[in-house]
Amino acid sequence: MTPVTAAEPVNLDLAALRNAIAPIDGDNGGDKIVAELLKQRRFNPGIQPPPLRPIYNLGGQVIATPGNLVTVTSAVKTGKTAVIGAMSASVMAAGTDADCLGFSSSNPKSYGLIHFDSEQSPDDHWHQVDRALKRAKLHEPPSWLYSYCLTGLGHLRGWECVQEATRIAVEQHGGIHSILIDGVADLVADVNDPAECNDFVAILHDMAIQRDCPIIGVIHFNPGGEKTRGHLGSQLERKAETNLRLDKTDEVTCIWSDKQRRAPIPKGTGPCFRWSDESRMHVSCETGSDRREAADVERMRDELEEVFSERKAMRYSELKSTVISRLTVSARTAERKIARYRKKKLVTRRAANLFVFKG
Repeated sequence: MTPVTAAEPVNLDLAALRNAIAPIDGDNGGDKIVAELLKQRRFNPGIQPPPLRPIYNLGGQVIATPGNLVTVTSAVKTGKTAVIGAMSASVMAAGTDADCLGFSSSNPKSYGLIHFDSEQSPDDHWHQVDRALKRAKLHEPPSWLYSYCLTGLGHLRGWECVQEATRIAVEQHGGIHSILIDGVADLVADVNDPAECNDFVAILHDMAIQRDCPIIGVIHFNPGGEKTRGHLGSQLERKAETNLRLDKTDEVTCIWSDKQRRAPIPKGTGPCFRWSDESRMHVSCETGSDRREAADVERMRDELEEVFSERKAMRYSELKSTVISRLTVSARTAERKIARYRKKKLVTRRAANLFVFKG
């Protein structure tokens, strides 16, 4: 697996830039700011960016890198808060066997990990963080974990808190690992206002770039639908590096994504989790692909019981002819089946080129 690490912060300080080109008179000053911005952001073939720096993986797939946005979307009560808790736990539990619902990360430089909850009560927020610590098998939070309850503050004061918490974490720890916002829609006045939402997403994306970290935002579907909430949801999806989706069936939630820049996580193949009364938290469970794989292996075992019912060892030609006759398949299908039996190590070749069923 590719190492998951935080990156050195790279900051473009616009305030310092403005001071550097002061004094500014009229529009000419504005032109100078834009010209300097263009100079800094122009493609330079002589400056190659560093190798991809994964911050979060999910099931071995890179889902979050510095300077990018990630969304977590679904209907209500499907486990979005559990996902955010598992992501934060994966940072704190790096290198252990903790169950982080398929997520993995690390924080070797002890950068600030910032989490905001704008949807739950203070009591629920406390229990969410406590579960994340238990998931990471910790008794005390690391000094670089900053988790805040913003519920009820309103979008303006909430956004001020996000900016100030980020500044504090940078000051105390030298950089930001990632920012997790459980309830990103609570940071705007109107999720259906294109002007406000476009500006907000641009500012959020710029923060991710300036702080050289990913920002993960949780946002609901519209009531009764499968579209993310308002224009804000649409704009976040367009700009996001990864759009994780949660689908819940029979109390099992599965994570998948087909709207992302890198390899997709097809529906039915991503990690799954469910609530455990014993653990008092969500725990990983079999994925849809795991269940299908197990059923497929069991079917192959049944076939091989029939094929080897009279002879315990056969040469390849004998095995092939027996598969054809016992399973009533063509020669080509028999060859494919034998190849699959061998791939799953259900059939092995021993001395004298005899094939046996391992049972």
